Amino acid sequence: DELLHKESDLLQFRRDNLYLGTSLEDSLNLTSERVLALHGAFTEKEIQYVELRQRYLLATEMAEAGDYGSIPEILDDATIAVLKQDLFEHYALEAESAARYGADHPRLVWLKSQRERLEADMQGEIETILLGMKAQLDTVESVMSEFDDQLGLQQEVALDLNARETEFNRLERDISQTEQLYTQVHDR
Repeated sequence: DELLHKESDLLQFRRDNLYLGTSLEDSLNLTSERVLALHGAFTEKEIQYVELRQRYLLATEMAEAGDYGSIPEILDDATIAVLKQDLFEHYALEAESAARYGADHPRLVWLKSQRERLEADMQGEIETILLGMKAQLDTVESVMSEFDDQLGLQQEVALDLNARETEFNRLERDISQTEQLYTQVHDR
């Protein structure tokens, strides 16, 4: 009677824990694989984050110092290249107009206002590039946070599976011990 009770407990455990088709060991292995995959993806994002953060901090530091010439994102930007070319041309026209007409000539005043507009446009474009770098950094940080949350969930699943495996092993051991006891009593 006790043996039937223990076997019933084991069957109920299997039903309650959806342990009829997949072994706990297989479930643990799958969970471990998920944790490893998430950890790998998290590590890749962490490396990307560190690289982006370094570039962003360097770029903002250089931008604050007014040194835009060596920031790759700014150097590679097509709009910045066009604005630089336009500014170069305006500097040349201003110098030529100042030499030809004098400092107060309307053409020189107009060229100066155009140059100031181009400089403001370039500054706005640089700020947009820096904001884009910051947004990219924030996105990677958000993805890392999601991976971290998923890692935590998978670790909780692994702990739960370990607890289930322990309970399952206890129930099987109880059945085995009861069978041995029953066999010993029956043999006497």
